[in-house]
This record gives sequence, C-alpha cells and structure tokens, in this order.
Amino acid sequence: MDCYCASQTLYQKDKLKNFKYYNKKENKFEDYEYERVDRDQVYDPYSSKFSHIFEQTLELGSTTYPLGEIDEVEYSTIVNNPLKFYKEYIAVNKPCKIINAINQWPAMKNWKDLEYLKKRIGDHEITIDLTPDGYADSIYNKFFAQPKQVKGTFQDFLNMKKYKNQGNVVPYIQKQNGNLTSEFNFFLSDIKSQYTQGKSPSNKTQNLPDIKEFFKNTFFNGQEPDSINFWMGYSDSVSALHKDPYENIYAVIQGEKHFTLAPPAIFPYCGISTYKNTKWNSSPDFQKWWLEDINNEEDESDQQDNEKNQNSSTVWYSHNPDLPEDYHRYFSEDIPVYHVIVKSGEVLYLPALWFHQVTQFTSSQNQLSDEAQSSDFIIAANFWYDMEFDHKFQVFDMLKNLVDLDIKEQQTTKEEQQVSE
Repeated sequence: MDCYCASQTLYQKDKLKNFKYYNKKENKFEDYEYERVDRDQVYDPYSSKFSHIFEQTLELGSTTYPLGEIDEVEYSTIVNNPLKFYKEYIAVNKPCKIINAINQWPAMKNWKDLEYLKKRIGDHEITIDLTPDGYADSIYNKFFAQPKQVKGTFQDFLNMKKYKNQGNVVPYIQKQNGNLTSEFNFFLSDIKSQYTQGKSPSNKTQNLPDIKEFFKNTFFNGQEPDSINFWMGYSDSVSALHKDPYENIYAVIQGEKHFTLAPPAIFPYCGISTYKNTKWNSSPDFQKWWLEDINNEEDESDQQDNEKNQNSSTVWYSHNPDLPEDYHRYFSEDIPVYHVIVKSGEVLYLPALWFHQVTQFTSSQNQLSDEAQSSDFIIAANFWYDMEFDHKFQVFDMLKNLVDLDIKEQQTTKEEQQVSE
C-alpha cells in the first residue's frame, strides 16, 4: 500500500518570514520575524513527575497501534462482517483507510466538473477562509493565527486564483460548522450511494449500503452526524497538528489528502503551550497582511475543539512530527506516528481524539494560469459523529488533567521564585 507522505516537504515550506501584529491598545503595528517555538517555552513531559505515567500509556498503546502502515479495508468486508470491523478498529480507536465505499456517490463525477459546481452554488453566499501562506490555525511565535473569513460567492472564490498565483493569498473553503448542511445543503444528494435495493446491479459495489447510513446505524447508535463539512482548496493549504472530539469519516472526492496521524496518548508530547489568540487580516488586494486580536463580541468560533476558544489566549500544539528536527528533538522512537495518503474515491476512518495534520495535492497542470479549472482543486467531504465518552476518553482526560496540574504547579513555583528574588 502506498503510504509515503510528502507532508514533510510541504511542512518545511516557509511560513511568512516577517509578519506584522496590530497592537490595538497602542494603535500601532509591530514587526516580527518568524521563529519556531523554543523547547523551553513549551511543556516538557520528560521532566515531569508524571513522566512514568505518560511512558506507560504509550507502551500500552503500542500493543494497540503497532508501528507500521495504516490498514486498508475493503468496504464490502465491513458490511459483511461489521462485528469484526468494530472489534479491530472502532472498539480500540484505531484508524484505517476504506476503499470502494463511495464509488456510487454522484459527487465522484459532479464535483470534478467546475461548471456543475458553478451552476449548483450559483450566487449563494459562502464562507471563504484566507491566509497569506496557507497555514490556518497555526503558530506564529507567540501568536495563534486563525484565518481571515470573508463572505462571498463561488465566483469570488475562483477569482482569487490570480492573487494566489502572485503569492498574496491562499483561499480555502473549510468552515467547520456543518457547512455542507447549511451553505452547501444542495450538495447533500451528491454524497449518497445511488442504488435500488433488490435489483441486480452491474457493479457489486452498487448493492452496498451508503457508508454514512451504515456507520450511523451499525456503529454510532443511529445518531445523525453532528456535522457534515465540505472542503475545497488548493495544494498550498496546510492543516496544522490538532485533534477533534469526533469519530471522523473523511471522504476524498478529487486530489489527494496526506495525513500524518498519532494516537491520543501523545498528548503530553505535543509541545503544549498558551498563545495569544489572533486572526489574519489584509488589505483588499491582499498585498498587506497582519495579525490582530480577535474581537469577542463580533466573532463566533467555528472550531469544535474546546481547547480553542475566543478568549485572549489559546492552548495549542507547537510540535510538528513531520519535521525531522521536531520529531527527533521532542519525540522518542516509541511514539507512533503514521502517514497515509487518501486518494480520490477513498475514505479515512479517523477515531476521535487522534492527532492529525494534513496536506493536500493535485495533479493539475493548470496551476500557473489565473483562470481556475476543475483540476486545480482538492475536494472532500467529511462526517463528524459524536464520540463515546467511555474508557478511551477517560484515559485521555486523565493525561490532560495531569498535564494541566503539572503546568499549574510549575507556574506557581515560578511565581514563588520571582517573589523570593
């Protein structure tokens, strides 16, 4: 199975070497030079009094998540033996790639046709996320930078390609608030397997139940997805290391998504720290960019992770396991990190609380043209189902509470030392 992941290369792509922050209190811009976060600025699990607990949790996880490739599972085998799939993947919180599950989705044809997308979306107002370099929800020195969000039409999104080609902006449709059931609800019929029960189909995959309905009824207690999202963007976009409190069924329609995955037990090793909560803003022509504080009264959070909020600070993860200097400096060989490529027509089952960072690629030969074409884009849809708050969550919650306690005690000690001086 092809599990080479090129995100090492993409994650070494330069962020903005210099950026500005607008200091609202002093009404002035401050200049910054981008620097990677120093080790002494983040939580160090190796020097923690709980280090033995963290290590034992990793050792326990190694029996469930052995180092190696992510399994590839034929969808028909899941339908024919759901108990086996439940025992081997869902019950133990183990990811896998699922093939031949969405062959019959109309989206597999329709969403690759730009004229179809233009016609279906029309002049409906959609949300577009914008960054100067493709890194949304990412760390810049002491700042956590969320993307600039604008409302516009689909044609507005397409027209931004000329600015992208000039290196001024990276647009991405990725609003994670169930945008497929709100802004793009006319696409719902495109993400259902089309077959008539009882007929003898020419292709055996036509006789399989739709994956969304099957997982809902078989594995997720009949609950509808909490959120269904539509993703469309260029290969410049990067999702930094994060986790979600959802069972995730992620289907790639066009292009490739390259996932770097790590189990929840790595939480203490992720370079946890607190950052000033900011968002990108820009001039209308995207020639100038700066970070500014988030206005609590005007902005609404779309992130599902409760560690990211609209307060003045955000707890986030500094380390990047795709960068060799990060992996060897902050991780040990015992910490499992996986790479998997999810291609067009394939699905990733990503269990709740698994850490992941994502890059994406397209084979488009049209990237230098200012006029957008269908092949320029990577397109996907995903379903978030509520997680079970069972023993798996309890183990993760224990790790989080130990880290929080450790950080609080370290801060208290530091304050006491400052007072004594």
